Amino acid sequence: MASVPQETVRWLVPPAADHRADAADCARVFAERTADPAFPCYFARAALSSGDIHLAYLPAESDIPPAMRAAARLLRNSPKNIVVLFVTCWRSPDLATDAGYARRFLRLCRDADTTPWPPDVPTDPDHPLWCFYFEDVDLFLNFNSPNHRLRRSRSLGPHFTVVIQRRSSFDAHPGVTSVARSHIRSRLTGYDDVDPHPALGTFGEPDNREAAQYFLGDTNQDWWSL
Repeated sequence: MASVPQETVRWLVPPAADHRADAADCARVFAERTADPAFPCYFARAALSSGDIHLAYLPAESDIPPAMRAAARLLRNSPKNIVVLFVTCWRSPDLATDAGYARRFLRLCRDADTTPWPPDVPTDPDHPLWCFYFEDVDLFLNFNSPNHRLRRSRSLGPHFTVVIQRRSSFDAHPGVTSVARSHIRSRLTGYDDVDPHPALGTFGEPDNREAAQYFLGDTNQDWWSL
């Protein structure tokens, strides 16, 4: 099993002393899952080994806005980095309840955002060019839950976990990114116990909806929306 080399552990928001043990366990399990050679996203594995993943442990909802501001600052300046939020203040009995909380999480972020929505970005999530903005930074959010049973790639530890990347970072090398995306999605077939979700698409294409990719259920009949 993989462990987190201490020199690569970077806490975007250092955990308080009384939460350090659980935070360390979250980091350990996250590393074990993503360092598994079978894990579909090898970019996460590479980012972990290079120290480009930054973690935050959030035991209260009031911790979410400041953590998101720290994430936006980091990703604005270092767009290839990845932020992982362990949202330990949320516990749920099932994925349907988690799906509702994912919407709440985004509403909390919008309510806390101090910058206006960019005028050239659609505000309707049903538009193929929509993506989530926070503090004027374009983001892609990946919601993961321990309640994911069949879609194992979306279960990253004992707590509700949000993986955040700069959305435009996917466009840095279009040809390479397209091939990598196809390869990762083919690896999902061998890792998950359910086929890749049909919501997985390519930003900007007419049928693509970014928001639908944020939270994927355990069946391909479940489509998440804001």
